[in-house]
Amino acid sequence: MIEAEYHTEDLPKAERFAFWRRIAERSLAPMAMRSDQAADFRADAHCLDFGAVRLAEVTVPSLRTERTPRLIRRHDPERYYLLLDRDGGFGVAQHGREVMLAPGEMTLYDSSRPFLGWTGARRGGRVLLQFPKSLLCLPPAQVEKALATCLPGDAGVGALLAGSLRELAAGGTGEHATRLAGISLDLLAALLARRVEARLPPGAHDNALVSQVRVFIDGHLADPGLSPAVVAAAHHISTRHLHRLFAGQGSGVAAWIRRRRLERSRHDLTARHEPVHVVAARWGFTDAAHFSRLFRDTYGMSPTDYRQTWCTA
Repeated sequence: MIEAEYHTEDLPKAERFAFWRRIAERSLAPMAMRSDQAADFRADAHCLDFGAVRLAEVTVPSLRTERTPRLIRRHDPERYYLLLDRDGGFGVAQHGREVMLAPGEMTLYDSSRPFLGWTGARRGGRVLLQFPKSLLCLPPAQVEKALATCLPGDAGVGALLAGSLRELAAGGTGEHATRLAGISLDLLAALLARRVEARLPPGAHDNALVSQVRVFIDGHLADPGLSPAVVAAAHHISTRHLHRLFAGQGSGVAAWIRRRRLERSRHDLTARHEPVHVVAARWGFTDAAHFSRLFRDTYGMSPTDYRQTWCTA
């Protein structure tokens, strides 16, 4: 994973807006930009690169961006942009539609079609996920129906998607963050399929549901009562159906819960100076002796030895 940060306030005022335009063109696509605050343009970006999928958390003042047919002919990365508006006030027009977002809402737009985007007068925070169109398992003709529409982020699959974007923006790293980026695309496909009443390709619905389940599990690891039955009930499916979904994932549901708890515990053993039983309890292990046995069986050493080894390495 590659990480970068940009702050226009690190530059002289006269250079800030031109610098931001260069960053946007290099990171997104060629666009025309205008701002009534160009003379003192204060913007920030925190960018994460997960290979083909990229995420940026940006804070910008009043800004108007336009992607014209001429700029598309100049260069088209053939990407979709999914934007989560943290503070509200972002608008986009594309494919004959126009949407203005409220806080917590999302929208999708396409680098291959002309678009106009704008923000309000006050500085606002957004999370932007960009990815190749080929990674979204829906036909372009179906996705087209959802461009520049409001995708609510406060309930159902939309809430899970918005939550995964926020978690990525919060600075997740390593295998978990890369997996979460992939989960975000599965959730987006499921959300769009419901929006345009499209059928997901064979297996895609199950993949999206597994992604939802995994996000749910990660959010409830601290609950000692988390079990396959609880997970199934939360997703309105039978426990048998849940086990069938995970049968093709290389790990059963209970094993996945245990694995994620152990991974979080292993991280905290070296990141926090707390007793082993406190770390174990935080991630749902109520029996410290049972936790120590599982940890040793999984990692080949006791939690205490693991902490000593990695904290002194």
